[in-house]
Amino acid sequence: MRALYGEDGTKNACHGSDAPKSAERELGLIFSSQAVVRSRPYYENSTLCIIKPHAVKAKLIGQIVDAILSSGFEISAMQMIWFDHAASQEFYEPYKFLPEQKKMIDQLASGASVALEVRQDQAV
Repeated sequence: MRALYGEDGTKNACHGSDAPKSAERELGLIFSSQAVVRSRPYYENSTLCIIKPHAVKAKLIGQIVDAILSSGFEISAMQMIWFDHAASQEFYEPYKFLPEQKKMIDQLASGASVALEVRQDQAV
């Protein structure tokens, strides 16, 4: 992975644990019930934020996450997702009255997105 996607020793694209004990500790940091980013959403005082494919391709994920956090919100769940055209169409069904709905559907189906559960009192 590093050879395929890395640029140098710092921008080496991914992290892999160096030993079984390290893996156990690191996995616990990410996927335990005390993890900073949970693998499952709370569904309370929250809303959905989707970082759409054009922003993912433009490498804006970090800037968007920073803006959310600096605005006082909590990100309680995060997952990369891919909408196919049918799923994108279903997602945007409530917006069928908008003239740009087809463009919205095509954009969402154009690549990877990042879904975030964003929390705060009255988050919506």
